[in-house]
Amino acid sequence: MINVKAGLGKYVSHYKDFRPIESSWTALQLLAEHGFTFVVISNQAGVARGITDPRDLDEIHKQMIEELGKIGVNILGVYVCPHHWDDECSCRKPNAGMFYDAAADHSLLLSDLIYIGDDIRDEAAALGAGCTPVIIGPEAANVKSKSTVGFEGLKQAVPFVLDHYQRQGK
Repeated sequence: MINVKAGLGKYVSHYKDFRPIESSWTALQLLAEHGFTFVVISNQAGVARGITDPRDLDEIHKQMIEELGKIGVNILGVYVCPHHWDDECSCRKPNAGMFYDAAADHSLLLSDLIYIGDDIRDEAAALGAGCTPVIIGPEAANVKSKSTVGFEGLKQAVPFVLDHYQRQGK
């Protein structure tokens, strides 16, 4: 959603390999202009698999936050599950552990939030945390809940996000 995925079984392990999705960054910028701030929640099994060094991952996120900040996008925090999918941890999506951590750290009321993801596990995690899920990309066709909305990309989701919060009076 923020950057181009490396491909099945591969990981973006260095910032030089990080490729922003331009339309997503434009959408984030538009939402930021309307007062939105953001939290990134991401599974990163490449750490557990020894493919991605945690320090390199931190550097990727640091530079991503810096670059997004240059266009007015404020990232409050990045939450990462570094565990392997077989570890059965509480933080790896589709579990909601990272959502609870972000909510506690930033005084967020999860029921007021939209979580946008590109994987069906994002839908399950958002529902488990009490957020409104939005799924973008090819997985949007596979949503399971009537409360989940799907869009082709983040740019197409912007009107829904703005309308959702306007209807809530926020």
